Amino acid sequence: MKYIVLLGLITFCLSSFAEIEPSESYIDFWEVEIGESEFMDFELVNNHPFSVEILNVDLNADFSAFDLNENCLGILAPGENCYIEVVFSPQELDNYWGSIDIETSTREWVQVDVQGDGVRW
Repeated sequence: MKYIVLLGLITFCLSSFAEIEPSESYIDFWEVEIGESEFMDFELVNNHPFSVEILNVDLNADFSAFDLNENCLGILAPGENCYIEVVFSPQELDNYWGSIDIETSTREWVQVDVQGDGVRW
């Protein structure tokens, strides 16, 4: 029983060091013409010596203006990376904002904020 508790404690401690880091914490599309689309991407990197699983990637923004293309769900081994592409397609004159929330197996949440303005030239 002591060994099981010790193994669980070691696993918990090691997994708490694992961390996913985004290459950007804020993506600003500035001004985009209504009806046009702009694309930007960011990288998620596992910079630590332990594998981490990406459990969920949620877009918490105006779904009429923002969209995601990603392939990050699953396990990122140490040093591995993946990319998330953010698409901004405003349909009205407005300021749009939101966030991309990424849940990991270490109970860590990574957040990248997004913003853009729909304009008419």
